[in-house]
Amino acid sequence: MHNNDILRLLSGALGLEVADIAALARLSGAKADESRIERMLLDRSDPDWCKCSDLLMAHLLEGLIIDRRGRDVSGPPRPVDRHISNNMVLKKLRVALQLHDADMYAIFQKGGLSLNKSELSALFRKPDNKRYRPCSDEQLRAFLAGLAAVGKDRIKTEQYPESGAA
Repeated sequence: MHNNDILRLLSGALGLEVADIAALARLSGAKADESRIERMLLDRSDPDWCKCSDLLMAHLLEGLIIDRRGRDVSGPPRPVDRHISNNMVLKKLRVALQLHDADMYAIFQKGGLSLNKSELSALFRKPDNKRYRPCSDEQLRAFLAGLAAVGKDRIKTEQYPESGAA
């Protein structure tokens, strides 16, 4: 799935404005320009459309984790991933929103897709594990649609101070 599509669906599901997206990306050290992010949210056919890079998407997802759960002060900051897969997007959203298996099943169900326990756990395994399964565009799209259907008020949104005290 293209990063721009993920960005558009995620901003709709979580009710994020352009300024919010830029602020989240900045939390993890990105230099996020609001006018550029605005162009990323445009339709691909628009002449002002701008591609969302893997690096910016990674910073946005890390920023979402920092915003929702606080900074991890137990060690040095983790480097931001330079390549983003659908599995990684799903994993980072699960961490940021503090979702458990039951939450994940419900969100996928709302998005029109039902997964069993082994199918869900296969999406979160390491790529070299024999039971690993890549997250398809259809699965990620269903998850993001389900996230929007569940509603922002049902998602755990308690915010912690930036200092990391959780």
